Amino acid sequence: MTPTSYSSHSKNPITGWSELVRLETEFDGKDEWAFRGQDADDFPASSLERHCENIGISGPAVSDLEVKLIRDFARRYHLYSGSEPPPKGNTLEWLSLLRHYGTPTRLVDFTYSFFIAVYFALEPLEAAKKPAVVWALDVGGLKNEADLLIAAKVPKGYDQIQKFHRERDGDSFRALFMDNSRSPLRFAYSTNPIRLNDRLTVQQGVFLVPGDVSATFEANLLAVPGPSTRIVKVVLDPACRPEVLRKLHKVGINAATLFPGLEGFGRSLRTKSLILKDLPIQGTEMLEQV
Repeated sequence: MTPTSYSSHSKNPITGWSELVRLETEFDGKDEWAFRGQDADDFPASSLERHCENIGISGPAVSDLEVKLIRDFARRYHLYSGSEPPPKGNTLEWLSLLRHYGTPTRLVDFTYSFFIAVYFALEPLEAAKKPAVVWALDVGGLKNEADLLIAAKVPKGYDQIQKFHRERDGDSFRALFMDNSRSPLRFAYSTNPIRLNDRLTVQQGVFLVPGDVSATFEANLLAVPGPSTRIVKVVLDPACRPEVLRKLHKVGINAATLFPGLEGFGRSLRTKSLILKDLPIQGTEMLEQV
C-alpha cells in the first residue's frame, strides 16, 4: 500500500496505556469505526488470500476453491458438531463458521472494540520486540460509498443492496459477492450473519467482505471511492506490551473472555503471567493446594 492510501494517527508509536485511552476516546466520538489488531504491520488480508498465495493459485481458481471449501465443510459438519447447521443457502453464516474453525475464507476479522483490537495486536508475546499495529477503518463511510458504487456498476444494483440490507444472507449475499454471471466488482463491505456465534458475540466482531475474491483485500478496499482518512494505522511501541496487557487483563479483556471454554482460559494465563510474576514468592508448598 502506498503511503497516501491511509493516514497515521501520529508519527510516533503509542508508548503507554494513557495514550491508548485518549485515542480510543477520539475514535468513539466519530462515526462507525471498526478495528483490527495485528502483531505485524502488513496490510490486512483474508486467510483465503494468504492461503491461495501459499499454494500458488490465483484468479478464477480462488473463487472455485472457495465454493469447494464451503461445500466440503457443510457436507461433513454434522459429523463433528452437535449444534444445528445453518439454514440451507445461508452462505454468509457458513463462511462465518468456516472462519471460526480455521478454514480459509474471504472474511477479514475486525472488531467494534478498539481495546479488543489492541489486545490481539499485543497478545503474541513471541513478537515482544516488534511494533504491533491496530488498523482503524471507518466502516460506516465505507458502506455508504460501496452502496453507491454497487448501484452504479451492478445491474439492478440498488435493488440488490436493499434486498441484502433486509436479508443479510442467502440469495442476496451470493448475488452481491458470488455472482459468476458478471465480472466481479471490487469493493469491501462490513457485515455479519443474522445468527452470531459465541466468538463473534464476545469479541464484538464484524467481518469485512471483499466483493472480488480473486483480488486482494487491499485492492477491494481501495477500489471504493473516499478519503484516505477512512483508513488509519496506529503503531504500538513494543515496550508498552507488558503494561497494556496487564491493564487489559484487569479490565476483563483476555483470552478467557474472548475465547469461551477451557482452551481460552488456559491461553489467558499467558498474559496473566505478566501479573503473576510480580506476586510475592510462595514456594513449592503452593503445589500442595492442587
